[in-house]
Amino acid sequence: MQLPNFIFIVGTEPYSIYFKSLKAVDSFCLSVWISLFLTAGQAIAPFNGSETGDFVRIGLEIAPNVIAWGKPCNFLDPAPFQCDTDSMAKLEKICVYCGSGRGNDPAYAKAAEILGQSLAEADIELVYGGGSVGLMGITAKSVLDHGGRVTGIIPGFLQQREAMLDDVQELIITEDMHERKRLMFNHAQAFVALPGGIGTLEELVEMLTWAQLGRHKKPVLLANINGFWDPLTVLLNHMRAEEFIRTGMDVGFLAASKAEDIVPMLVEAAASLPDSDIGLDHNSDKMKRL
Repeated sequence: MQLPNFIFIVGTEPYSIYFKSLKAVDSFCLSVWISLFLTAGQAIAPFNGSETGDFVRIGLEIAPNVIAWGKPCNFLDPAPFQCDTDSMAKLEKICVYCGSGRGNDPAYAKAAEILGQSLAEADIELVYGGGSVGLMGITAKSVLDHGGRVTGIIPGFLQQREAMLDDVQELIITEDMHERKRLMFNHAQAFVALPGGIGTLEELVEMLTWAQLGRHKKPVLLANINGFWDPLTVLLNHMRAEEFIRTGMDVGFLAASKAEDIVPMLVEAAASLPDSDIGLDHNSDKMKRL
């Protein structure tokens, strides 16, 4: 997790370091490479006992590459603490909605290929609609070509129409579209909408609606390649202006114009959420696995 606007203050106790936030922050975990401070030889700012505010106290062992974890605590409180690990979610699975066609702009296919490679290199599993055609197939094959993992979820009646991809590590065949969408939601911690047709739009809007109604907090990102999703954002702004999207019921999402930015943006967004907010739920799954 990136924690900008922090100053580092070496405390008076041996092997202790304090961090004073320049902004109000929620509970977090922080990792520190000891060598950064041992080689510096001095504090960036001197510690003043009269300083007020929230501090993080970290006891350090003198050893190279040791990671110490901390969370906000009162400087005057010497009681030991444990890291609040629930405050740092790790993004492991991303669901990608996209077209079963390629579209007429080569940038769409290139974006799908780049996204697949980015997922594999970040060790993030792709969850998608299970087909081998269009942007679906390009994304999945790119993940596989770069050593990544893929879960495909497809209803039985689309096995032939969308040319089900058999090479994925996990393939789930559902009874209908409703089960497919539910399982894609349960298996993913974040969502990306690449360019696509009305099916992609419907899946995207459903995730935005569920978030608007407070049913989930998983990040949703529009891959706005060459402005593909601009008409949707114009429509949403029109809905706000007409007060059909009202205060307190806003529709929140991320947007990336470059495929290279998609995974970093979602990783950063997930890191600011408790793991319980983007956890996976497979308990209610009723499926046929191949």
